[in-house]
Amino acid sequence: MLLPSLPRGALNRALLLIVTVNLLLLSYYICVDYQFLFHSDSAAANLLAQEMLETGHFFPPAWHYVNGDLWLLYMQVFIVPLLKFFPNGYPLHATVSIISAVLVLWGSWLLASMAGMSGRARLAVLAVFSAGISPNMVENLYGQAAYGNMYYSGCFLLYFAWRYLQEPGHRRWAWGGAALAIALTLFWANPQRAAVYYGMPLAVGTLALAWQRRRHPAALNTPAWPRALLLVAGLIVTALAGALLHRYTLLQVNGSAGLSQAQWLGYDGMLQNIAGTVRGLLSLLAGLPPPGGPVMSPVGALYALRLSAALALLVVLPWAMVRSLDWRHAGRLFIASGALCTMAVCLFISVTTTIPVQATPEASIRYVVPALLLMLVLAIGAVMDRRDGARNLRASGLAALAVIMLTAPLAYLVTEAPRYLGAGDKHSMSYKWRLANYLKSQGLRYGYSNFWSAGETTVLSAGAVRARQIEIVDGMPMPMRHLASDRWYQPGAWQGESFLMVNPEEAAVVDWPRLTALTGAPVRQLEFERWKIMVYDHNIAADLAAWDSDVVKPIHYQISERSAHQAGRYNPAAGALEAARGEAGALLFGPGLSMPQGAYSVSFDIEASGAGDTVYGQLDVTSAAGQKQHALLAIETAGRKRVTLPFDLDRRADGVEFRVIGNGAGALKIYGVDLQRRGPARAGN
Repeated sequence: MLLPSLPRGALNRALLLIVTVNLLLLSYYICVDYQFLFHSDSAAANLLAQEMLETGHFFPPAWHYVNGDLWLLYMQVFIVPLLKFFPNGYPLHATVSIISAVLVLWGSWLLASMAGMSGRARLAVLAVFSAGISPNMVENLYGQAAYGNMYYSGCFLLYFAWRYLQEPGHRRWAWGGAALAIALTLFWANPQRAAVYYGMPLAVGTLALAWQRRRHPAALNTPAWPRALLLVAGLIVTALAGALLHRYTLLQVNGSAGLSQAQWLGYDGMLQNIAGTVRGLLSLLAGLPPPGGPVMSPVGALYALRLSAALALLVVLPWAMVRSLDWRHAGRLFIASGALCTMAVCLFISVTTTIPVQATPEASIRYVVPALLLMLVLAIGAVMDRRDGARNLRASGLAALAVIMLTAPLAYLVTEAPRYLGAGDKHSMSYKWRLANYLKSQGLRYGYSNFWSAGETTVLSAGAVRARQIEIVDGMPMPMRHLASDRWYQPGAWQGESFLMVNPEEAAVVDWPRLTALTGAPVRQLEFERWKIMVYDHNIAADLAAWDSDVVKPIHYQISERSAHQAGRYNPAAGALEAARGEAGALLFGPGLSMPQGAYSVSFDIEASGAGDTVYGQLDVTSAAGQKQHALLAIETAGRKRVTLPFDLDRRADGVEFRVIGNGAGALKIYGVDLQRRGPARAGN
């Protein structure tokens, strides 16, 4: 059934009351509490929606998608139509987060129905999921909502495919078509992720059902082989089509590589990841106690209960999955086999590769969220509906679920909200709002700051202050194009005053004399708590040619002590990097530009010296961390000269570097590098 049918009874009414209270807490968390935690990763959906509206493109060509993830049907799709009526602020983020939460709960109800769970067990599913489970889970599921989107997409895909496998007559084609349509969008968005989270569990679940029908002819509701194979074949064709669409779309926009950059860990690294994975799972299931918190207190006792619940679930979940691999109920078998497959792949990747960050296991564990939630649905059914055997495990599971659904305030941080109101807390809502309001009070409307300040300030100010993310590279502010648009850094993006806002750590490494030589002196210098704010009477993007990824004007890269090099040293008297005879290696590399397709030329001001005719090294242009070479020229003559290399990019290239590599045969110096176009920018760049 697509819509819930709620059961009756005393215990069921109690569960319904718990669901109602937890839904109120969830709504409060999204509308109020999450403002305490709102950050620039969360703000990216609002910013992308604004870019879609302003450019008129569903895939804005200037936007930088990360890890090849095109965000096809993500939160920005719900935000865009609302922008015609409301400012692009936090209320819009909260609105679409509520929509996402509804879809999460609806998808969970459908899964419970597929698994043949009783009405009481389905209510328990809603009670647990509406409780948020833990602060870590609720951030991924309902706050930032990225993994909530992934989870409910998988729920609806499995449900539609299940209806196709079960439905008699011609109506099954509508269900099958709906399932493949969802699969197409998921593979279009990110084929690698879709293969793990959607394609693999759907194919494995479908084939498991068909295999059980062959082994057990009396198996209930298992599809015949022709229907199962047709669905799997359709899935394969859809996956290939989605991958081709993904590839085509990436050629039209900016996108970085995804899981292909992952590397294997050594044995010691794998051991560390195992410990981090367990820690992350505990943080997802019920929340680890806050370090340093009191034990002998009411709150301490609650945290002890939640930790006990998490430990119990780590035992109950595998037991429940084994029980769900039961040929006598096709729905449970369908979900369980797919969920186990996905969880196995996610855990394998989490333990053996560099994808999870060992220093932040609570954040890295988010990769297992969709599979973990599928398992949790089945575990709720196992402990509530199946009364045969394992009484101690069932009792432990029931107690753990009761703790989770009855301690939702700890997951939603409602009881801890006052701690965010301190003036010195850099993550507090009041702090973020004070910063946005201060910038507005100073008449500042457009400027540049680091990633973690820029996005949240833009959204919390409802676009009244548009802060664009930058990072300090070699002493100079440079665009940080991660989840950003190239348009933001063009001189025409804003006319009037602009600001550069840096924290103390960034201010200490900015080359202020060099920056002032390019931009002129600021007309105002402001300080707000921890921020240093330099205000200019114009948009400083017009002065910083290196910001222009389209290379509208020639760009000069000045050599300094911060210029990236492996060999040689900086000579301030000459204003050059120099390497003596016998020193081999990269005298200069970088800057790692993202450049659109087009015809360019790069000129090197170099000097070589040595005895006799020899080759001193080479000049080249590369991209993709040196893996792709676009131009190459040997340095064959002595003396100072300007050498120009023309090169063409047939598509957008990331990580473009201009390199001077010496071989040690003689001395080398590099005084500067100039980049310019050889023709006008092509349409679509």
